[in-house]
Amino acid sequence: MLPLSLLNTALGSPMLVELKNGETYNGHLVTCDTWMNLNLREVICTSPDGDRFWRMPECFIRGNMIKYLRVPDEVSVTINYKLRLLKKLRMKKERKREPIISEETLFEVEEQDLACNVAEGEAVGLSGWSYMSFFSVPDWDFQAPTVQSTERSQGKKKRKTPSGTNEIKSKPKLKQPNEKEILPTKRLKTQKQKIINLNTSETKINNSQETPALSKSAKKPVSKLSKLEKNLNAGRFRWINEKLYTTKSGSAFDLFQESPSLFDIYHEGFSTQVKKWPLNPLDAIIAHFKRFKNLKIADMGCGEAKFAQTLHTIHEIHSFDLVAANEFITACDISKTPLKDESVDAVIFSLSLMGVNYASFIKEAMRILHSKGELVIAEVTSRFENEEKFLVWLKSLGFLLVQREENKMFKLFFFRKEENVPYRDPPFTLLKPCIYKKR
Repeated sequence: MLPLSLLNTALGSPMLVELKNGETYNGHLVTCDTWMNLNLREVICTSPDGDRFWRMPECFIRGNMIKYLRVPDEVSVTINYKLRLLKKLRMKKERKREPIISEETLFEVEEQDLACNVAEGEAVGLSGWSYMSFFSVPDWDFQAPTVQSTERSQGKKKRKTPSGTNEIKSKPKLKQPNEKEILPTKRLKTQKQKIINLNTSETKINNSQETPALSKSAKKPVSKLSKLEKNLNAGRFRWINEKLYTTKSGSAFDLFQESPSLFDIYHEGFSTQVKKWPLNPLDAIIAHFKRFKNLKIADMGCGEAKFAQTLHTIHEIHSFDLVAANEFITACDISKTPLKDESVDAVIFSLSLMGVNYASFIKEAMRILHSKGELVIAEVTSRFENEEKFLVWLKSLGFLLVQREENKMFKLFFFRKEENVPYRDPPFTLLKPCIYKKR
């Protein structure tokens, strides 16, 4: 498919654009022209090194600066469907243009052609010929006969042969046609060939139309089964997600220890959701810590430990979650980690302040984080009841806001622990549970 047709189909959809200088732009495509100049809205720009972000309401990108584009999978599916539909429409139009001749019409045309040929034969001295019906002749090959006139041959000039004798030059004798021979015309042969071609093309078209129908009917049970499995897995993911947000972390830990397979089901559904995001906040956190070395970091609610798998060569990383899915993870309740007091340089909560006792996770971070240590929190924007009150509560616990980033879906905060102060619970609910709507 052509890039321009792909962009025209992607109008209004989210897309990722990387420039030749390394900058990336995440936004929704508004317009594009024939030179692939793009106009995006609700844009998040990331620097080439990945440590700085800017939010812009709108931006214009020249086509000659683009390195590559990334569009949702739904766009490619849509354009492939449109191309197939256009191809079918063209085939239908071509079939309508072809003349359709019935057998009765063909008989009439043949009789008229034979009558014309008879009249022409009489005009040139072929009145002695007899014509038969075309359909009684098995073979079309013939030799066009000519009439020999003995009177004319006697009047021809004589020419001398090499032996010196005289010889009369006359036309060669040709076979006189009998009653079984006919003189078919080119037009008649063309009409029959058209009928043969039409019948052949109709047979091919009918076969081509029947084959996909049979294949579709054969594939229907498979597609329905896969769709049911997909819906079932999505329902399990929503149920597990609701449990994690509406129960305490200790109860969730016991549940996952009894059924470790729930962890795989949850993170499979979570990975599906991540693919739809314009930007994963964990990628921004990884880019931030790539600038440092030899830090001791606690990743709370690490999931599949992507952070540790990426940076374990330059940092000492302790990853905690409800199930130890790989060698990087320690299974525990993150409100009670096995780390010592003031033993880490940074604590990360990437979409992991789940459970009704999320405040106890912050309390645990206060305990294990040393003075001047860094606290990183990434959360869904819709979870905040009141963002200012959330920041005021963390400030009362000794955390100073150093940097803040946000987009349409997420908020990312970087705090520094300034002093050790007694912990106190928030006086009201600061974060709402992130629960999917029931269908």
